[in-house]
Amino acid sequence: MAIGRYTNLVGCRHTARKLLQRAYRLAPPKSRHAVLLEFSKLEYFALHLPVSIGLLNFGVLSFPSEWKLLLERIQQLVLSGRYLDALRRAGFDLMLTANNHILDRRDKGLRRTVKTIESRGLPWVGAYADAAQRDSIMPRIVDIGGYRVAFLNYTYGTNGIEIQGDVVVDYIDRDQMAADVAEAREKGAEIIVAAVHWGEEYQLLSNRWQRSLADYLTDLGVDLIIGGHPHVIQPMEIRHSEKHDKDVFLCYSLGNFVSAMRTDDTRGGALARVVIDRDEKGKAVVKSAGYRLVYVLPPDGQSTSYRVIPEEDTMIPASMADKRRRFETNARRIFDRHNVSVPLDTLTMRDYLSRMILKQMP
Repeated sequence: MAIGRYTNLVGCRHTARKLLQRAYRLAPPKSRHAVLLEFSKLEYFALHLPVSIGLLNFGVLSFPSEWKLLLERIQQLVLSGRYLDALRRAGFDLMLTANNHILDRRDKGLRRTVKTIESRGLPWVGAYADAAQRDSIMPRIVDIGGYRVAFLNYTYGTNGIEIQGDVVVDYIDRDQMAADVAEAREKGAEIIVAAVHWGEEYQLLSNRWQRSLADYLTDLGVDLIIGGHPHVIQPMEIRHSEKHDKDVFLCYSLGNFVSAMRTDDTRGGALARVVIDRDEKGKAVVKSAGYRLVYVLPPDGQSTSYRVIPEEDTMIPASMADKRRRFETNARRIFDRHNVSVPLDTLTMRDYLSRMILKQMP
């Protein structure tokens, strides 16, 4: 089963350039010098710092007040529902919506996001139009190959933006997590997956807070803990829970899947494959796990799209070879040094694709 993070905002240097180009076209002639100034700032910072959507925030205040609101609206990059259609065609089965950008367009943007997902017939967890909707959905339990799997999703925050009305975001709250895990077990979940938006951006190792929360979720009886938000990979492990006498899969961060970020470590990520089986008593358990690296190729002269390719794919432009090598070297070094019982996956991409095709057949 593939899980995707769906939000109403995305940021990168490429899109930031487009925003300022659009702002220049929309600005009154007397104000266009301010846009050019911000563009020069963008180019400087893009060459010296990791770029995120927050990079544009410093520039808003320098624009004339008569169209500052217009630029603020331009900064809010809303994804078309076509992206969701593309994710579904690619094989994603469930969307995670608890992340730090889910309130970027305030309550209205959150409601639009979940409404769009719902209109496509896809399940989701993490953010809801109101408490009644959350109660009707949670716990989200999905049948996967005869296993009843519950999905939970939490975020550390929403960039300081507060909820204005009735919408619900599942923030990291240990009491709420404990209640959700207990309810999932009560309603028949055999495997519980907690997807957590946490950690420090661009750091290749987990921090103390992540490790503490991972220990807490393990003690609650969660079977898979899958992290995101740092935009780079972080270690994975199979750990044994003495309290529950079972193995637990933990990944602190899978890194980026599709991204236009340009630093070495943000140009790709990892796929994790976790094998679930039944023990001699028929209990569902985590049996094993493996990973493989993926890399993002930016648009070139022959394509206008970003492409995700597996590590073993050697057909890449010569201009990207060194960048890809640096990403893979860094990622492999982290996994080799810090992974625990999660080796490089031996399943070939052909086998991955054939299984995906079989799954999508009626």
